[in-house]
Amino acid sequence: MGQALAALVAAMGLATTVLAKGGASLPFLQVAFAGSALVAVYGPRLARDRRARRMAESLEMEKTLDVGVSAHPPTLKENIALLSVPLWRYAVLSALDVAGNYCAVVAYRYTLMTSVTLIGNLSVPLTMGLSWLLLGSRYNAWHCVGSGTALAGTAVLLWADAGGEAGGSPANNPLLGDVVMLAGTGLNAASNVLSEAVLRETHDRDEYLACTSFFAIFLGLLGAFATGELAGGLPPQSSDATLPASTFWLLEAVFALSMLLYYSLAPRMLETAGSVSLNVHLLTTPIWGVLVAAAVHGVDVMSPRVLSLVLVAAALEATGILVYAYLGKDVRSPSIY
Repeated sequence: MGQALAALVAAMGLATTVLAKGGASLPFLQVAFAGSALVAVYGPRLARDRRARRMAESLEMEKTLDVGVSAHPPTLKENIALLSVPLWRYAVLSALDVAGNYCAVVAYRYTLMTSVTLIGNLSVPLTMGLSWLLLGSRYNAWHCVGSGTALAGTAVLLWADAGGEAGGSPANNPLLGDVVMLAGTGLNAASNVLSEAVLRETHDRDEYLACTSFFAIFLGLLGAFATGELAGGLPPQSSDATLPASTFWLLEAVFALSMLLYYSLAPRMLETAGSVSLNVHLLTTPIWGVLVAAAVHGVDVMSPRVLSLVLVAAALEATGILVYAYLGKDVRSPSIY
């Protein structure tokens, strides 16, 4: 499941990169599109569940009190009252997630991809620290060895990419980009840990996905209006927009479908394996990106040196994940509340 999530993140990254190169960088609108897909799937499921629960409670009251209380479909207010946690907590989770992802997109405009990736890897120690502080999670030496080995694999992959970065255009404002990426990494780490806490408290993934996605639509549209993403129309008609309309909508559909699948699986992993395990698995996202590029352009486009380093990086990351999952799993016993 962790590797499926990493592959989906790579697919979202590929779609976003092609859109940006084609003059259609719309991070807030992409969030709104993906949120709409999630609400379309999980909104009706949550409504059916709350309807059934409300009617069951009404019938139980009728039996207990022996009065003529008729079961009726719940109103919106009654549905909200039946939520497992207050609605504002889902709003906070959604805001953290949207803000963290937007910071990552903005960071690419000012600093190098190598810097973005290195700072993004700080999500592992940050998530560990927040999980220890907020959830009472405990880690042994094997957890540190496993996550450190996976991080070493990412470092090897960055070494393989160093030749491409050296020939690229210089960063516009490296310090600003690094600070923005650091903020985004912290926001994503907090979102993952707090989402884990909510899911382990409620065990209700439909409620989590429906509510956070509803707020994602609102925040995405608000951000799109604030940043002027809608000014150029859909698809964008600016002078640097080169994507045909059919390609634009196809890439948006790929992004929305990938995010739908990602957010359908991620809560299950957060609930069963934890936020740190998720972040360790996501370290392999660049490997999946390389595999996609090789499938599209052919392995022969990579030099033997780069190919060998990619294989070493994949081996290190796989070893790190196995060590983390199988040698450290017995000592991690978080007590959330």
